[in-house]
Amino acid sequence: MCKRNPREVEDHIFSLATHHVDKDFILAPHLSDDHWSLFIIAQHIGHVYILDSTKIKGEKNASNYRLSSLLPTALGSEFNYTMVDCKQQKGGWECGYMVLQHMFDFVNLYQNQFPDEMWHDMREATNNEIDVLLMTLMPKFFSELGISVV
Repeated sequence: MCKRNPREVEDHIFSLATHHVDKDFILAPHLSDDHWSLFIIAQHIGHVYILDSTKIKGEKNASNYRLSSLLPTALGSEFNYTMVDCKQQKGGWECGYMVLQHMFDFVNLYQNQFPDEMWHDMREATNNEIDVLLMTLMPKFFSELGISVV
């Protein structure tokens, strides 16, 4: 989306930031080249935290993500960026689950103390951890949609 329709992405982020001006953080899942990562935008302090489950597979920084180049235009200011030490994926297919896990952890564990407290775990996520995440989230998801789970 950032490559094909950058203006649409900028407009959407601006709309989110304007509508949720009272919020400290915007969670922005980012898909680029078939890989999901998570941006936590702290507009009020001019900082963006990037969680990428393939961080250790190469030296990555904010310039590796197209979304980073769109944020200053969308939000009208420059940002500092931090690559967060977060769990890493073992293979090539787990990135979407990792973003779900990072969002879940942020909401349930870190948001009230963030950025003073955050992830410091670079180990590989296990298949069992992904299964536990799905077993935790899917019933809530289906319930919100009004779908009963047997």
